Amino acid sequence: MNDHAVMPLKDTLARVDADLAAGRIPAARQRLRGLVSSFPSDLTLRRRLAEVYRLYDEPAEAGRWMYLEEDRDPAETAAFETRYVTTSGRMRALGGRGRNHGRRMPGHGARVLAIWVNGLLALFE
Repeated sequence: MNDHAVMPLKDTLARVDADLAAGRIPAARQRLRGLVSSFPSDLTLRRRLAEVYRLYDEPAEAGRWMYLEEDRDPAETAAFETRYVTTSGRMRALGGRGRNHGRRMPGHGARVLAIWVNGLLALFE
């Protein structure tokens, strides 16, 4: 991340914190979604977005943003997988496009590969 990106990121995260403290959860959610879109490899942003969705009692969305994490919640994962049944649907929901998605998610290439392999195996069941 370059220096120009760090300052807006820090500023926006400060605004997210202020929004949450003031009870402006929709504003915090929108800011975090924008940050995740701008910084897709920053997994802490995805984790924070999952936390906001938990405030909404939205387990499928919390599961979506925690799906690549080792410490994901099994109930949230199940809710996400129920909402996005196909491998391609899950990859689109995660913001990925094809096999190269793991390269944008350092340390999560194996998880992304597992999603694809499980999807392929499901075709033969």
